[in-house]
Amino acid sequence: SDISNFRDRKEDTASGTLFYRFLPKTSFLLEYDFTRVKYDHETDLDGDVTAILGGIKWEVTEKMTGTIKAGYLKKDFESSVRNNFDGVIFSLAIDHQFTEFTSIRLMGERRINETNIVGPDYSTITEGYGEFTQRLTSKISAVINGSYGVEKYNKAITVGTVTDIREDRVWNAGAGLRY
Repeated sequence: SDISNFRDRKEDTASGTLFYRFLPKTSFLLEYDFTRVKYDHETDLDGDVTAILGGIKWEVTEKMTGTIKAGYLKKDFESSVRNNFDGVIFSLAIDHQFTEFTSIRLMGERRINETNIVGPDYSTITEGYGEFTQRLTSKISAVINGSYGVEKYNKAITVGTVTDIREDRVWNAGAGLRY
């Protein structure tokens, strides 16, 4: 038996985004997502996740675009043993094309994740991400990226005799080639 089978589940999702261009290079957006989560085995993690976000998408210049979104997310577990979440989520993304060969992407977001630690029901993650891309040929690009985030769990975790709310600081760096 695979150790990760406890994550096997079905997710039914309905989502949509409406855009309204109110200036030549600026649009308002309204986004809605609904997901029903049903695990393949007996668990108290089944539930619904609903998110409503509003935002702006704009072409700052001919070479720079950006999107900012903020909204509300509600995570309802079917079991009363679990703690539901309702709160603010957001994201920000900026893309800049220096030349036809060189670009950068910067992103920041706050999101909710399920946890793989026994005890907590979910975690909130606030993260920043950056990516630099240099096109080497018409089909191959070199990429360097990195991120830093803070992940906070909603319930205390007991390790040995110490009970504490867990907070992880996570960083990631990478480099590679894209074809």
